[in-house]
Amino acid sequence: MVAFAIQKGLEISSIQRYISAFPKEIVKLAVAQNSVAHSHVGPWYPTLFFAVERKSPQLIRLLCEAGANPNFRSYPSGITLLCYIIISAEYELVDMTDCLVAALAMGADPEGIPRDMWVNYLQSPTRQAPKQRSSPTDEVLYQTEVRDALCRNLTLMQRYYLYKASIMGKPSPRMLQVASAFDFLPLFETYYHIIGQSQATEHVLRSLVSHYVYDADKPLVLALTGMSGHGKTELAKQMGDLLSLPLHRVDMTEMKHETDLFGPKIPYQGHQIGSQLNNFLAQQTGRRCVIFLDEFDKTTGNVRQSMLLLLESGLYQDRRTGKPLDCKRIIWIMAANLGDAMIQNWWDVNSEDDVIAAGQVLSYEELQRDLERLYTTTLGAPLTGRISAIIPFVPFDNGEQAVTTYKFLRELWHLVREPINVEAKKFARHTYLKFVDDGALATHLARKHYVPELGARSLEKAVQREVRARLAYKQMEGREAFTDRMNNLPLTCFEVRLVRSGKANDQTGNEVVEVVEKGSRRIIPQQPTVLVKKQSLEDEEL
Repeated sequence: MVAFAIQKGLEISSIQRYISAFPKEIVKLAVAQNSVAHSHVGPWYPTLFFAVERKSPQLIRLLCEAGANPNFRSYPSGITLLCYIIISAEYELVDMTDCLVAALAMGADPEGIPRDMWVNYLQSPTRQAPKQRSSPTDEVLYQTEVRDALCRNLTLMQRYYLYKASIMGKPSPRMLQVASAFDFLPLFETYYHIIGQSQATEHVLRSLVSHYVYDADKPLVLALTGMSGHGKTELAKQMGDLLSLPLHRVDMTEMKHETDLFGPKIPYQGHQIGSQLNNFLAQQTGRRCVIFLDEFDKTTGNVRQSMLLLLESGLYQDRRTGKPLDCKRIIWIMAANLGDAMIQNWWDVNSEDDVIAAGQVLSYEELQRDLERLYTTTLGAPLTGRISAIIPFVPFDNGEQAVTTYKFLRELWHLVREPINVEAKKFARHTYLKFVDDGALATHLARKHYVPELGARSLEKAVQREVRARLAYKQMEGREAFTDRMNNLPLTCFEVRLVRSGKANDQTGNEVVEVVEKGSRRIIPQQPTVLVKKQSLEDEEL
């Protein structure tokens, strides 16, 4: 019945309500064993495969949380869930990265894709299978047609996430239990949404676990510190998105006085208006939410003093009405550049290439102690004492620079993949981008443009200048005006690749980025793995 609902496009909330109507143990047993047969003699398809056909990471999470095993395979083909996710992108020209992330976060074994295809994630996988195989008996993943499909569709970012999953320790059953009890299980996906910063992400998750085990009746205050453009804002955003929590951002550079942050108190003029933060606190009283205080180190002592009681106990009064508000469940995230030179110096001393290449984790406990002393000196002991953890964000290593560059290439891929809408002035769309040897392309751009002080922003500009600008110029060469009717035609295809420049004085390896139009690609709607017939009401079950 669940497979039928998924295939017929039933809303995820409705599927969730249907599953929750049964006892958890029955659901777990049913979903764990749930496969759909094409006929009485097979083949059999795990229910998770139907979630992949819906291209829905939410359904993958829902089914896995209900008891589905992300490592079950179809029978008798032996295709793994991860393999099916990757090759499902082939005909409809879609990006299945989010489904891959959901499956990995829910426990899918990364070796569901042959290890040699992603362990050196900067290198594009080859069609030639290695003689030494990670799983000698796993013949299906080395079949020519399967391997060829994986080579065509496995992107740099997907290879990176597979590699990252292979070196990360899995959360313990008790950690999963606590995370489930306090509804922050989806946060284990954060590892995959943040490029690099594995230690910072783990520290955030550990802080959440310890906080909710021991201090659930107090606010959680995290300080993310380091150079701009290395994931602080992204981590705060992902916490809000993954937990489906309201997120409110405050630009602390504009907060010079207490009234700028909270508004005037009764009976002063303007108290009826409050402030954006005050009004958000009133809306969310008693609820969990995320408040992101950006550039926190740029504010004044007066503002910091006004926040002490709120950060310590969660006690606060609405400035408009004087009514007490319950702010104990708030997750406060302070982002600062404070200590960025200290972090850079620590990185320069400790980040040898051979250590990072081996996947070893650099311990920054001593760095955290130095940062705590700096915070105490700069922001004051009262405020520093209320911070649950100071978490440094370090520069990107060479591989992370390339993957971050690919992140912006992927955003461009999604942008031009949208339909043309002349009325909305969306002209250069309905386009399919192919990045030839994406690892080499991203590495070239990162090596040429990465600036540690700017972080991801320098790489975003690199993609805009070297890829987007060239693509736009090529798209403008067409003689026919853009029309909405073009959306009914095959997608225009462009290849982005590195070519030899032929200039002896070119210090970037004699390679330049080239954008070339390569005909068109037609979308072929994916046929269902198996058409599921609706059961009669008498036979209806999970």
